Amino acid sequence: MLSGKENKPPAELSMGKKQQHGLKTAVVSKPAAALGRSSKQLFLDLGQSDFSASKCAVCGMVYAKGHEEDEKLHRSFHSSAVQGLKFQGWAQERLVLMEPLAGRLLMLLPTDPPAHVKKVQEVCSFIEKWHGLSSGWLMAAPQCKVFLYVSMQKRVVGLAVVEPIKHAYKLAAPDKRRAVRAMLGVRMVWVSSEQRRKGMATKLLDAARCNMVPGYVVPRSQLAFTQPSEEGARLAAAFTGTQQFMVYGIE
Repeated sequence: MLSGKENKPPAELSMGKKQQHGLKTAVVSKPAAALGRSSKQLFLDLGQSDFSASKCAVCGMVYAKGHEEDEKLHRSFHSSAVQGLKFQGWAQERLVLMEPLAGRLLMLLPTDPPAHVKKVQEVCSFIEKWHGLSSGWLMAAPQCKVFLYVSMQKRVVGLAVVEPIKHAYKLAAPDKRRAVRAMLGVRMVWVSSEQRRKGMATKLLDAARCNMVPGYVVPRSQLAFTQPSEEGARLAAAFTGTQQFMVYGIE
């Protein structure tokens, strides 16, 4: 699941799936789980600030301007979306790539220490809300691997969730599809707003290609993506070098 192309925020790296199957570029509406209150809340007109719904042009969250709780939630969500999610790191990390002036790229397995898995689940939960995904969907695949890019400011600014697959589909025509061999399924690629257009998605996907199969670098042509939006399709096409890239998870 990609999150768009790398030159047009904010959908650039966001193939998010809106439903249980098939991913689309996220349009963030105010997630009920994140708000912790009913979307039908009533307000008394006591001369307070404007409570009309407003959508943030940067993070995409819809919230009520002038409502203290909504303003606070928006500030938190906006900060994570733009700057990344806070991450202090672990004493023992599975390091994939180190860039001294930028950050480091880590890999997490489902069998890693519970504290590590819990932290990555928190990051995934934020991204699931961003994309309107079902809670827990990103790490639901039993053999998935998660790749995290952590900045020098101790924030997760990029994430990819990848799983091994055996086949996918090339959409040769609007009403036809044929099964072809594939090795990696990309459930999600996400990059914070500030880090887009800097090659972050490519780093994450290349890390997955080099680390999913021991001793083997998976060709770019063997990656498949969940059904992309228009922006995500451009990213997938650019990465694989073809307009007929593979997709999977089609009903």
